[in-house]
Amino acid sequence: MKSKRIFKFLSLLVLMLLLSAPAMARDWDGDWSARWDPASGCIVIDVAIWWDGDGSSVESGFCDDGHAELNIPGIGKIGLGCSSAWVVGDPFSMNCSTYNSGHKRKASIKVPIKSSQLGTQITLQLSGVWWERGAAKDDDVNESRNVFIDNSATDFTITTPTPEANYTVKDGKPVIKIHWERKGSQQKLDPYGWIYLCDAAGNHIAGVSAQSASKRSGDFYVPVTKELLDDYHDYKVVHEFTPSYGNFNFKKSSSPITVNAYPQVETAKTVFNETDLLLNIEWTIASAPSSKYIKDDFSIIIFKYSSDGKILVNKDTVTVPYAGGKSSYVYDYELDEDEESQYVCTIMRNNPDAKNLAQKFEIQTEPISINSKHVRPISPAVEFDRVNKKATVTWKVDGDIWSKGTRFSIFRINSTQSTSEEIVLTKDVFYNGLFEDDLLRPCNEYYYKLSINPSDKYNNPPTVSSGTVKYAEIGNISDFHADKGYYADRITMNWHTEGAFDRYYIERRELNNANSDFEQIAGVQATGSSATLYYTDETAMPTILYQYRIFGSVNCDGDFYQSDTLTDNGFRTPTGDFYGKVTFESGQGVDSVMVHAETTTDILEKSLYFNGSQSATITNNSLLANNSEITIQVWINPLQLSGNEVILSKDGRYTLKLVDGVPAFVVGNMTLKPDNYQLYPEYTHLTATFGNGKMRIYIDGDMVAEQNCNSVPPPTTTM
Repeated sequence: MKSKRIFKFLSLLVLMLLLSAPAMARDWDGDWSARWDPASGCIVIDVAIWWDGDGSSVESGFCDDGHAELNIPGIGKIGLGCSSAWVVGDPFSMNCSTYNSGHKRKASIKVPIKSSQLGTQITLQLSGVWWERGAAKDDDVNESRNVFIDNSATDFTITTPTPEANYTVKDGKPVIKIHWERKGSQQKLDPYGWIYLCDAAGNHIAGVSAQSASKRSGDFYVPVTKELLDDYHDYKVVHEFTPSYGNFNFKKSSSPITVNAYPQVETAKTVFNETDLLLNIEWTIASAPSSKYIKDDFSIIIFKYSSDGKILVNKDTVTVPYAGGKSSYVYDYELDEDEESQYVCTIMRNNPDAKNLAQKFEIQTEPISINSKHVRPISPAVEFDRVNKKATVTWKVDGDIWSKGTRFSIFRINSTQSTSEEIVLTKDVFYNGLFEDDLLRPCNEYYYKLSINPSDKYNNPPTVSSGTVKYAEIGNISDFHADKGYYADRITMNWHTEGAFDRYYIERRELNNANSDFEQIAGVQATGSSATLYYTDETAMPTILYQYRIFGSVNCDGDFYQSDTLTDNGFRTPTGDFYGKVTFESGQGVDSVMVHAETTTDILEKSLYFNGSQSATITNNSLLANNSEITIQVWINPLQLSGNEVILSKDGRYTLKLVDGVPAFVVGNMTLKPDNYQLYPEYTHLTATFGNGKMRIYIDGDMVAEQNCNSVPPPTTTM
């Protein structure tokens, strides 16, 4: 019993001693680590720097007599203490923070690595003394940790069926589509940074957004312009990563992929080739690479419309192969002859895998109007000019096309001799529509055939023929004159002739008789090629004004041809009848007496001639003094057509005169003149009348002026 009490006492004593004794220090337990942190680009070191036991005070650590040094090869050394870490020796970047972990205080150190250390293993060495309160001896620390700087990343794979399939359309816009993906397990750096599309030099492609590196696949879309398509381009996918706290940039590139050139149509136009009856469709591309290009065709859609462009008549599609190194193209589209149409062409590349893209860059030509009817002569006619002794052939032009090499000919057909001659004429003559032929033989009959021969692409229009002409050589008549009262019993005519005539024909009519027509009064045999000929009309009656006309004719193998006609007016000197008787002084009548009217001077077969400064005055106030009606008729051949020339005047009553060659009839204070009618220096029959309140002027029997007129003043004494 006593022994048990002793044991209980000793146990209680030990417990009291334990509770009253101070806390014990802790040995170094190797509590530190090092790891590679790609996000920050640092080696992250976590190391215990002290231990506080029951939490009231530090009992052990790298403090007091303790210390530590962390050696990082290739970077430098870090000193460790109870409250912080610091760089030892040459400076370098680092970041240190501390935190509590149970009864321990730890330091977290981030040390950026160098780019040269990527992919290598770094051995970190921790050495120093771990202090322990109350311990007979502190712990020595000498430990290492290995850290592998893993910069591995999964390779990229770019997958497209063919380079041509890279061209497509997205959101209605042409693009190049490049698909990428990472196959296999995820590597260390795969989730960090961004995925870029770059050119062969590693430059980012403008307008293409980067994609998160956390993705395992994706598509890039490169905006397409014509300039971009003109040449091939190499692309690669690049993983780029710059850590938040580091000294390096990470890049991982795919193998390059080539997107072949796909030159599009730059310009296009159409030209009508009239000679070959073709529509030349011409287009260009900006560049023509001879390698790394898409080997497809050009597609041409040819729209044929009505001539007004409103109705689609036909649609054709043709293909033309692309040729490397060739930047200009022409396609010849055959046209139909005699068509009137309007054409529009659409040209684009013809890749089935990139059809939508090609349509974005198609080119349409301006509308072109086509009239492919070849020119031809129509409605030919021929006339013979007897004065100039030549045939004039005329025609109209139908059609629009004069093709290259076209030949226009007129065939002169001599029906009399059964011969034919071809006359080749120029394009200008054809469009002028007139040909004059002076190489004709007298009394031969001709007609003309007109022929147009186009290029081989056109059919020959039918030959057309003119009417016939017969060359009858005929002369000219000039200076035809008829007497104006020179003779009392006849009218004499004369004319001049040049050239060949067989006979001359003279016709006559009464000038002032509306019912009188021309009647032939004589035929005069021709006497030579050049002569002045005469004819006397002895059947003319006195007091009648006659109009004569003359023409010549020739007989050409039974066909009669006549010259142009000339006219002139003529009359006999008026004569009268005497009535009465002659007796002897005894009053016995004298039988068979002939009476002659004679003047005191010899003026038979004479007339008065006034030279412009002469005049004649009749001092008889009763002559031509009728107050109600007056008619004045004169033949006048003015030698000058200027000034005021009086023909006949009864002072204060009426005057017939010429004012600058224009007839004027003055009655009292009223004057009558024709508009725009001037006489010529030739014989003209002039009549002026007054009566029934009207004034009138006639020239060669035709009334040329008329107006109302009041009564006239009393007559004066002279005229």
